Amino acid sequence: MRERLMSGGAANTFTMRSNCSRAYKLLESDGGDGLNPLGAGDSSAEARPAKKKKGSFIGVFVPTCENMWGVLIFLRFFTIVGNAGLFHSLLIVLCSFIVAFCTTACKSAMASSGGLVSEGGPYYMISRTIGAYPGVSIGIAYWLGGTLLAVMESVGAIDTLLMLLPKAPSGAVILPESASWLSPFLTPLPLSFALLFVQFLTVFFGGIDAVSKLAVLFIVTVLATVVAFFVSLAVPVFTTGADFLSGNLWPQYSAGTSFSSMLSLFFPCFTGILSGANRTDVLKDPPTNLKRGTFGAISFSLVMYSLFMLLWASAADADSLRGAMDNGLLYKLLLPNAPVAFVGVMISSLSQSMQCLVVAPRLLYSIASDNLLPPLRPIAVLSGKSQEPHRALVVTMIPACLALGILGSSLDSIAPLLTMCFLLCYACINLSCLVQTVLSSVNWRPEGIHTSYG
Repeated sequence: MRERLMSGGAANTFTMRSNCSRAYKLLESDGGDGLNPLGAGDSSAEARPAKKKKGSFIGVFVPTCENMWGVLIFLRFFTIVGNAGLFHSLLIVLCSFIVAFCTTACKSAMASSGGLVSEGGPYYMISRTIGAYPGVSIGIAYWLGGTLLAVMESVGAIDTLLMLLPKAPSGAVILPESASWLSPFLTPLPLSFALLFVQFLTVFFGGIDAVSKLAVLFIVTVLATVVAFFVSLAVPVFTTGADFLSGNLWPQYSAGTSFSSMLSLFFPCFTGILSGANRTDVLKDPPTNLKRGTFGAISFSLVMYSLFMLLWASAADADSLRGAMDNGLLYKLLLPNAPVAFVGVMISSLSQSMQCLVVAPRLLYSIASDNLLPPLRPIAVLSGKSQEPHRALVVTMIPACLALGILGSSLDSIAPLLTMCFLLCYACINLSCLVQTVLSSVNWRPEGIHTSYG
């Protein structure tokens, strides 16, 4: 009887693993930009050319920083400092870092506990480590967060574009008389919808290849824009910085703002910490590289964000910082290279948005392929020669358009909802790892945690 039960259990386990191995093919990196989750176009491992393995810096640190450094750095840090003051702003950065640190530690534990294979990805890692159903729940929250991140970055790109266009005192874009009929359409909401639709068409027809070809441009532009902002803001530190800094140390919250609202506005700057798991097949030692690369990325970002807060506190008084988008302060501080810097912000925003529209549908496709949620079964289909998840992309656009239509073209409205999605995802990951550790689960053996199973 015992042998029969053991044999039956082994057979069931083998069957389950066989089914799961088919379902969990998601977010496989293409070796160049970490955005080829499905390994589209390759029918077998033998068909893939040998790829040079990457270490912690190139393989994890750089793409993680690229995913974290979004439009909020350029268009909302001054608002946070103007309301929260320097001390509260640094506290906001520290609180967000602590959440990212704990989640990174749990991700590293899952990676060392056997949650990674060559086809990796955050959803696979979570599902195979803490269970299928918890993985689906976390995956849905992560998918929705990625979708909202695409919307927020698109809105940021449009806000930056409108700052470059000449405007009348009323705020309307100045147009020639022959083109005056375009005036109602040159407002944030219609332009954001148009940009989101253009990106949808690009991903739908161009697939991951279209985004992959722009990966190097995106990375270089993000780095150049961050450096340009940093250098431009460093000038006031050596001129009038001492005067402004003393007046911006403590919070001066305007009506409708608070510490929590500023925290929810900032937190998306730490939402790219799971992106390194998309690239496990090009890493020399995935568990070690993920741990070192992600911890390095969030630590470096902690220092960079703190320095930016200090620079903004030294750049102008609190009232000017709160209205920097409208009073022209941002443009003046970036002179004489303001137009070039704004173009860099737009490209950086589009980089984030396009990557989200590539990764989010693949994540949804992988969830649907598990057959754990019957309503999602029709989405588990790949289309075209490159085997793209077109149905999942269409479904992803539904909450994106709804969020844009309901919340409007406002970073201040979208960021808090985005924060809630990622906080829910991170909380579930951390709680699941804690429960696994406390219960000493047999399949939970992360590196550095020694548990007796006798």
